[in-house]
Amino acid sequence: MAKKASLKGKKGYATYNALNSFGKNKARKIQRHIKKQPNDVLAVEALKTAKSSTPTRKKPTATNGWIQKGDLRYIGLTKQGAKLLAKIIAFEKSITNQLQYDRSSVKTQKPKEKPDSNKPVKAKKK
Repeated sequence: MAKKASLKGKKGYATYNALNSFGKNKARKIQRHIKKQPNDVLAVEALKTAKSSTPTRKKPTATNGWIQKGDLRYIGLTKQGAKLLAKIIAFEKSITNQLQYDRSSVKTQKPKEKPDSNKPVKAKKK
């Protein structure tokens, strides 16, 4: 079931777009850079067009959404099955990490001392 977008978010983006906040922020960042690097010619040229720039959303590169391309475990599953498998994998990772770093699960045995070659060996009494 699709979720309805919040009106607050829509209004926020509308004001962000209407006030050209993106261009102002970009110009502010470039001015900060020019203050640190006054000899940067490209930054001075970029400052001229910064205020009129608009935000551009980049096209997603992932073909399977949130699933990584090389992960073969999700092939052939429905969206619901893939979500369930993702939850199981995340739970398995957390349990593995807990067992790996939990001190109670690690055996606390003292290692046997090996005789050093520099120390003389004592003879056994009969």
